[in-house]
Amino acid sequence: MTFNGDPYQILGVSRQATAEEIKKAYRRLALKYHPDRNKDPQAKEKFKEINAAYEILSDPQKRRQYDTFGSTGEGGGFQGFDFSGFDFSDPFDIFEQFFSGFSGFYKAHNLPRAYAKLSLKEVLTGTKRKVSINGRTEEVNIPPGVENGTTFRMKDFLLEVEVEDDPRYKRQGRDLIYKANIPLTTALLGGELTVPLLEGKEIKIKVQPGTKTGSLVRLRGFGLPVLGAPSRRGDLYIRFEVNYPTKLTTEQKKLINQLKKTGI
Repeated sequence: MTFNGDPYQILGVSRQATAEEIKKAYRRLALKYHPDRNKDPQAKEKFKEINAAYEILSDPQKRRQYDTFGSTGEGGGFQGFDFSGFDFSDPFDIFEQFFSGFSGFYKAHNLPRAYAKLSLKEVLTGTKRKVSINGRTEEVNIPPGVENGTTFRMKDFLLEVEVEDDPRYKRQGRDLIYKANIPLTTALLGGELTVPLLEGKEIKIKVQPGTKTGSLVRLRGFGLPVLGAPSRRGDLYIRFEVNYPTKLTTEQKKLINQLKKTGI
């Protein structure tokens, strides 16, 4: 496939745009120019161009190759760059993956829909589920990295995934946030904290002296996998919450008053 445009300009994002910003731009433009909604004769070609741009910028390797070899300055594009090594999907397939919840845009919206509920740990590992559809039972493989609402097209039905909330972690895309409550003494003096991992293991981290509420520690590669690329994982962020005592004993008040006199 030959692609002569600048994918950043086509999607209307900067070269420093995050993956989430690129995804949002794609969703907005794909909805605007989808031929089922936009009857302009040029909409179909524009739609294909948008999808080709998204194919490049949504894949870290392709984006890196474009940034390294394809740009000749602002608006440079892939001038003379060989794309024979890239596998571009059908743009309507990309749109279907993104907008499977929007009826009327593609033929699959008339298919029956089955549902599967997953824990956050199953998002990490992937899993199998038996679902009932049209009076029969089907076993389906659900890959790692799915998000809440992800919809897969099976041979003759749609499978929608619901990811349950986990009381320990807050999910942000492929990253996880774990809130760690620490006593005031640990916040002041520092110490060690045991953090549970989604895999079921534990890891010990150091708490630096003077840690404040809202401080973050980043554990690279301990987040959730990327859908379609399970070897790539997000990060786990430890967010500290300092527990301030609401009731003090007489002895504790005396000790704190002594500290107060020292200027602490």
